[in-house]
Amino acid sequence: MVEQRFCKPSVLGSNPSAGSLFFIPSISRTALKKNSSHSRRLITLLTATFLFGTLLFLRASEPSGDIRVIEVQGSPAVIVMADGSTPPIRVNDVIPPGSTVKTPADSSLKLLFANGAIVILQPRSELRLKRFASKDALPMQTTTGHRPSELSKSHTDLDLQSGAALLDVPPLKKESKFQVTTPLGIAGIRGTRFYVSIRNDRAAVGVAEGLIITTSLIGETQSLAAGQAIGLTAKGLTRATAGETSYIRNLDAAFGTTRQLLKPSPATTTKSRAGYQVSE
Repeated sequence: MVEQRFCKPSVLGSNPSAGSLFFIPSISRTALKKNSSHSRRLITLLTATFLFGTLLFLRASEPSGDIRVIEVQGSPAVIVMADGSTPPIRVNDVIPPGSTVKTPADSSLKLLFANGAIVILQPRSELRLKRFASKDALPMQTTTGHRPSELSKSHTDLDLQSGAALLDVPPLKKESKFQVTTPLGIAGIRGTRFYVSIRNDRAAVGVAEGLIITTSLIGETQSLAAGQAIGLTAKGLTRATAGETSYIRNLDAAFGTTRQLLKPSPATTTKSRAGYQVSE
């Protein structure tokens, strides 16, 4: 809002009593407050835009790790492309991070990550490979005859929408991050053998080797060691059922073939970091 004031000129040498009146604009306090508020909003918007742009630049510049299909059983699994098409997945295909893979009712899919992690996607499952950043070379992990600890730090973020996934993750660097999210919670690990499942309104996590931190939607956290399992619902963490606990046995059965394919040498064999065995 602009106010008009009547003022007399104060020109040096003039006669004040003979001065004529004229108008000068003046900004009211209300207008100043509005301008100040708009300035703050503009600064906030510019700052947010800058930070978001920086994040996109860093994501774009980070190394994108390779994920290779090393086994397909049953009917071909499919990858969901950006245009909605679903081409079949074949052995030796390299799946780009950001893709979604689906398995039909009679199919399973085994993926090898450049950091040495192996994921077996079970039948009737859907997994989004949200993010995988690693500088490790995938061919080196498959031709040395074993899966050593990763050579460079990595960031793995998987999103299991339905079904079940069995995971075997070698020891990771301290700076690395590996997590599996579901609609009902998150499982974060550093190097272990475990499974994650999601059916209808219930998820479950079970551990065969190593340690896992599970987090529910309401912020509850629980550490799991070898032999332990836990359920997750919209209301939080809950006791695992007998079936969810016994499902842990499937991990050793499933990864027996995997470890024959990529058999660790004696020098790189690692023991479980879990300090005790939990009875069922």
